[in-house]
Amino acid sequence: GAFLFPNPGVDAVKINFKQVFSGTISICDINGKTISSQQVNSDQTTVELNTKTLPSAIYFVKWSSITNDNAGALPLVINR
Repeated sequence: GAFLFPNPGVDAVKINFKQVFSGTISICDINGKTISSQQVNSDQTTVELNTKTLPSAIYFVKWSSITNDNAGALPLVINR
Protein backbone atom coordinates (compact mmCIF):
# COMPACT_ATOMS: atom_id res chain seq x y z
CA GLY A 1 0.00 0.00 0.00
CA ALA A 2 0.86 3.64 -0.29
CA PHE A 3 -0.49 7.14 0.22
CA LEU A 4 -0.07 10.47 -1.60
CA PHE A 5 0.54 13.84 0.02
CA PRO A 6 -0.34 16.62 -0.34
CA ASN A 7 -3.52 15.73 -2.17
CA PRO A 8 -4.76 18.02 -3.74
CA GLY A 9 -1.29 18.91 -4.99
CA VAL A 10 0.25 21.75 -6.98
CA ASP A 11 3.92 21.55 -8.08
CA ALA A 12 4.97 18.27 -6.45
CA VAL A 13 3.48 15.39 -4.52
CA LYS A 14 5.09 12.57 -2.62
CA ILE A 15 4.08 8.94 -2.60
CA ASN A 16 4.92 7.10 0.59
CA PHE A 17 5.18 3.32 0.55
CA LYS A 18 4.99 1.04 3.57
CA GLN A 19 8.26 -0.55 2.48
CA VAL A 20 11.23 0.29 0.25
CA PHE A 21 10.07 0.61 -3.37
CA SER A 22 11.77 -0.15 -6.68
CA GLY A 23 9.71 -0.19 -9.87
CA THR A 24 7.66 2.07 -12.12
CA ILE A 25 5.46 4.99 -11.07
CA SER A 26 3.14 6.57 -13.65
CA ILE A 27 0.73 9.49 -13.66
CA CYS A 28 -2.30 8.84 -15.86
CA ASP A 29 -5.24 11.03 -16.83
CA ILE A 30 -8.81 10.08 -16.02
CA ASN A 31 -9.05 8.17 -19.34
CA GLY A 32 -6.03 6.01 -18.49
CA LYS A 33 -3.55 7.74 -20.83
CA THR A 34 -0.04 7.84 -19.32
CA ILE A 35 1.09 11.45 -18.82
CA SER A 36 4.46 10.66 -17.24
CA SER A 37 6.32 7.61 -16.05
CA GLN A 38 9.50 7.11 -14.10
CA GLN A 39 11.63 4.19 -13.01
CA VAL A 40 12.51 4.20 -9.33
CA ASN A 41 15.39 2.23 -7.88
CA SER A 42 15.31 3.37 -4.32
CA ASP A 43 16.32 2.39 -0.84
CA GLN A 44 13.72 4.82 0.49
CA THR A 45 10.00 4.60 1.15
CA THR A 46 9.10 8.08 -0.19
CA VAL A 47 9.33 9.24 -3.83
CA GLU A 48 8.66 12.82 -4.99
CA LEU A 49 6.73 13.30 -8.23
CA ASN A 50 7.02 16.53 -10.23
CA THR A 51 3.54 17.81 -11.11
CA LYS A 52 4.45 21.38 -12.19
CA THR A 53 3.34 20.87 -15.79
CA LEU A 54 0.00 19.23 -15.00
CA PRO A 55 -3.12 21.37 -15.43
CA SER A 56 -5.88 21.25 -12.82
CA ALA A 57 -7.64 17.90 -13.13
CA ILE A 58 -8.06 14.48 -11.56
CA TYR A 59 -5.29 11.97 -12.29
CA PHE A 60 -4.28 8.53 -11.12
CA VAL A 61 -0.85 7.63 -9.77
CA LYS A 62 -0.14 3.99 -10.60
CA TRP A 63 2.78 1.92 -9.43
CA SER A 64 4.18 -1.54 -9.96
CA SER A 65 7.26 -2.92 -8.25
CA ILE A 66 9.99 -4.82 -10.10
CA THR A 67 8.93 -8.02 -8.34
CA ASN A 68 5.19 -7.28 -8.88
CA ASP A 69 4.49 -7.77 -5.18
CA ASN A 70 3.50 -4.12 -4.73
CA ALA A 71 1.13 -2.58 -7.27
CA GLY A 72 -1.80 -0.20 -7.10
CA ALA A 73 -3.28 3.15 -7.99
CA LEU A 74 -4.45 6.24 -6.10
CA PRO A 75 -6.42 9.27 -7.29
CA LEU A 76 -4.54 12.58 -7.42
CA VAL A 77 -6.16 16.01 -7.65
CA ILE A 78 -4.12 18.89 -9.09
CA ASN A 79 -5.64 22.20 -8.05
CA ARG A 80 -3.96 25.35 -9.41
